[in-house]
Amino acid sequence: MYHQLLVRLREMDLDTEIAPLGERAARLLAYHQWILHQAVNLAFTSRPDPRVEGARLRLNGLGRPAVDLRELRDEARERADRERRERNAP
Repeated sequence: MYHQLLVRLREMDLDTEIAPLGERAARLLAYHQWILHQAVNLAFTSRPDPRVEGARLRLNGLGRPAVDLRELRDEARERADRERRERNAP
């Protein structure tokens, strides 16, 4: 899912005003894709190892990057709503 979002985002032609939002979103989506891949690898390892078990236990959610992604979503939504209101204003 994150990969598909990242591909679609990179295909978008963003103007210079919102390009920084796109870059930030791309970094956060890439991180989420990577961390979920790591979590799956740790969850389904075929060779139990104390180091792997320690890493698995330290993995506790998506942390601050998840908060950052939600905040970015909210920022983009607010910007889109504001621009829509400005376009429709008499």
